[in-house]
Amino acid sequence: MHICCRCCQHYSRHPFLCCRSNCSGTPRLVRSGANAKLFHANNATGIILPIVHVYGTPYEMGLAQGQLMRLEIVQMYTAFEA
Repeated sequence: MHICCRCCQHYSRHPFLCCRSNCSGTPRLVRSGANAKLFHANNATGIILPIVHVYGTPYEMGLAQGQLMRLEIVQMYTAFEA
């Protein structure tokens, strides 16, 4: 699975590999679920960046991401809908 670092748009097979060099502080666990963990990290300008680590089969990863990021997905959808 490839993970996108939102700090620099770098793709890596290892979570936090490039985020640690571009973000200040250590990513902190916000919540977790079956096959997924959500971390928050601050970038150099103080913006909180979500980092999602999912694992399992493609179906399990998609389901886990949707369940874990449900609130953020609804907020984004509502913002675009307005």
